[in-house]
Amino acid sequence: MSLLSASELSTQRFAGFRLKGYEDMLGILEPTTSGFIWGSKGSGKSTFSLELAKHLADHFKPGAVIYFSPEEGISRTMQDKINRVKAKADNLYISDWHGLKRFKADIAKMQAKAVFLDSAQMSRMNSKQMEQLHADMKNAGIQLWIVNHATKTGSYKGSSMYAHMVDIELKVEAGMVYNEKNRCGGTGSMEVNFGSADSHEFLDNQDEDIKMRSPQGSPSAARKNPVDVPFSITLAELAKKHKIRNATRLNSLVNFKHGCFVRTNRSATDQQLSFRYNRRQKAGKKVSILELLIDQKVQDEACDTSFDRCFKEILKANGSLKITIRDQAHAKTVLGAREYKKQEKAQGKSKPKAAAAESTDTTNYMVYAKFPDQKSFKPIDMSSGRQVTNFMYASLYKKHQLEALKDHLRKTVSYEQNAGLIMQIRFAGKGRKVLFEVGKPGKTKSKSKPKPKPKTKPKAPSPKKKDFSSVDNKMDKLETMLQEALQ
Repeated sequence: MSLLSASELSTQRFAGFRLKGYEDMLGILEPTTSGFIWGSKGSGKSTFSLELAKHLADHFKPGAVIYFSPEEGISRTMQDKINRVKAKADNLYISDWHGLKRFKADIAKMQAKAVFLDSAQMSRMNSKQMEQLHADMKNAGIQLWIVNHATKTGSYKGSSMYAHMVDIELKVEAGMVYNEKNRCGGTGSMEVNFGSADSHEFLDNQDEDIKMRSPQGSPSAARKNPVDVPFSITLAELAKKHKIRNATRLNSLVNFKHGCFVRTNRSATDQQLSFRYNRRQKAGKKVSILELLIDQKVQDEACDTSFDRCFKEILKANGSLKITIRDQAHAKTVLGAREYKKQEKAQGKSKPKAAAAESTDTTNYMVYAKFPDQKSFKPIDMSSGRQVTNFMYASLYKKHQLEALKDHLRKTVSYEQNAGLIMQIRFAGKGRKVLFEVGKPGKTKSKSKPKPKPKTKPKAPSPKKKDFSSVDNKMDKLETMLQEALQ
């Protein structure tokens, strides 16, 4: 029914539910609720979206929830993320991006109840296509959640229509999720669950071609606990060691994303430290506000014209606050690369002979591939199995990994015998000389080049004939005059 009176609508009942763990944040959701999740790189938007997809899969079970990821797809990084946030569910499906037609076909095939698209930019859909997709999902009774990137200025990329057409808009910043807009009644904010970085027991069952990327005896395996942790450092000492120019850098130093802990006089237990920075209009002027939070509760704030001035005020009152560093990654961030190496040497960590010999070999190798419809070879990111256009995203290998890599390439090509796939191992340096090649070119229609026409010498221009007509006429007149005179 497209036309309904206000009194009838006020008494009509709609299906709604509160999602467990997100009751206050999201409010009462409907089967057709749509959401827009955006934030800067590394803020935690994909992690939050994946965990939300897991909770929706638990609610809609046995109905399917599909997480389309044009950025990561079915890859090792996505596997790590699933294990960290414990998003294992039989009815939660992860998919690569194969275009809009395949996208809609997969949704219809699985009879999905909710769909996530991470991210809108990588799907290459324009605003009209996105608006049509939103309408199609709503008519089909399917939830649609769109993940979006942020710009350098702090807003989201793309058309403003994205945020207007959805029911919920969530902003993810430095590991925190904030409600920017919510028609479902949700309020407040919540922390992103980044999970445990130590849950990697699933790696024991990986294939040999993945294990070869971190072989035993490699330099990474030898560098275990090079710095004694835990140790403490005050906020003032941290500010002296580093140039802190924004809140993102400050939160990375206090390790808010992975859990940084402090101990205040009020509590004998560890508490979580973080900072939140905003720019607001106050008395007609833009002002900067920096808040210091402990266990997500504001303990102190500073208001001034810039971030630097706000941070100086926070330091005056809280410079003696002690921060506890508990893991090696955080220690390296806080100490810096040079100091970290000094601590490593002071601890007396030595590399095994095999690892030391391998570390002297600085030569890197890359994998290239070419299909019959391609004119040239392109480098590959082996973790995702995709060709890349930028060399910085290609996988690099060392000399001791080449034999296992060759076997892996032979297997790959044998599976694609009729595809005409050719794979190469090349030096990563200048020239990129081919070291190894496997595969045969497929049948392609070769365009015959037209035969060049034989070159002919240009003809020399013929000399112009002189016009003697006027001279001949005069001679004839002279002869007639002479003949008449003789007579």
